[in-house]
Amino acid sequence: MVRFSALALFQLGGGGSLGLLMQLAVALVIIIGTFAFSLFVTRKFFQIWRKEASGDFKESTPRVNEASQFVMATYQGVIQQMREQEKELERLHRQERQRAEESQQLAATIMTNMATGLVMLNARGLITESNPAAKTTLGHQMLTGRDYKEVFWPGYESADTVPDGLVALADCLSNGHMVRRMTMNYRPPGGTTMVLGIGFSPIRTAEGGIGGAIILLTDLT
Repeated sequence: MVRFSALALFQLGGGGSLGLLMQLAVALVIIIGTFAFSLFVTRKFFQIWRKEASGDFKESTPRVNEASQFVMATYQGVIQQMREQEKELERLHRQERQRAEESQQLAATIMTNMATGLVMLNARGLITESNPAAKTTLGHQMLTGRDYKEVFWPGYESADTVPDGLVALADCLSNGHMVRRMTMNYRPPGGTTMVLGIGFSPIRTAEGGIGGAIILLTDLT
């Protein structure tokens, strides 16, 4: 390109010495300008390349930081979710305890205020619970811990025959047979003989065994 421009100027100058000097000067200017332009372009390209290279290196750190922040945020989210679930479980447990307490209070209220006598036995035949109506009917102020045979059939061991109610209640505790209603003669301490309507129902355990019995009694005299 430089040779072509110098040759063209040489031809235009007519070949004289002055024209030759002018041609050489113009060619030199063109060569220097071309070199300077090439150097400028090369320098700019190198600067751009360095900026891009340094920019890629700096961007690697934020990416690492972003990954760490993501892991931390995920971990904190899991912890927060576990705390919320724990609070929900505590709330449900409180509700269950409250319902259980309310059920116990309701059962105690019903048992206390019912007109029918109620006596609860364990598997060994010992009285564990009784309501005021049962104590009034049977004439005993203290029933808890006593054997049911001594309360309902005092002196049964010396009787000529075993009372039918004793046989039925023993069968209920042993085999789980329920008796809806039967009558029996009963004499409270220091009182006269009365006729009781009495029923037995077994208390089943979670495993299906017999954990005791419930006795319902009414004075039919």
